[in-house]
Amino acid sequence: MLSSRGELFEPGYDHCIEKWDKVPDKEDVYFWINESIQKYWKEKKVATCSYTLYEAEVDENGDSIGEWEPLKNYNFDIAKARKNKDLKEYHEEFISFVESCDSWSDVEADEYADHLDDLGLNYHKYDDPDMMWADYLKAVEALDVNIEEAQ
Repeated sequence: MLSSRGELFEPGYDHCIEKWDKVPDKEDVYFWINESIQKYWKEKKVATCSYTLYEAEVDENGDSIGEWEPLKNYNFDIAKARKNKDLKEYHEEFISFVESCDSWSDVEADEYADHLDDLGLNYHKYDDPDMMWADYLKAVEALDVNIEEAQ
């Protein structure tokens, strides 16, 4: 299936029943999305994985009739996660290195500047190293790709 941008969209797992007594909790949903992610991680053409819960009318044989009514939909941007994986690991190594140092000055200013620049931050605009570091950590955290509930 193709997305509106022409990217391959893996529809993932769809669960349809007549009536949900209890909608699966977040952990169950995340388990099934993670199954889909593992299945399609190496398939570079797949850009998004999803999981959708539906309800539908059923006939006397238990077969669905009519339209499936979506209740909840979850998506994961697998293409972005693939892209950010190495970058995140690179910056996490730098974070470990800096946090193992005794003071800010144990790390060359150029190293800070390069790592911040990599994430769109300007080292030279900071007067306070604590503020710089806090912004850097937020930028590294923003590289995470999370399972999102679609609205």
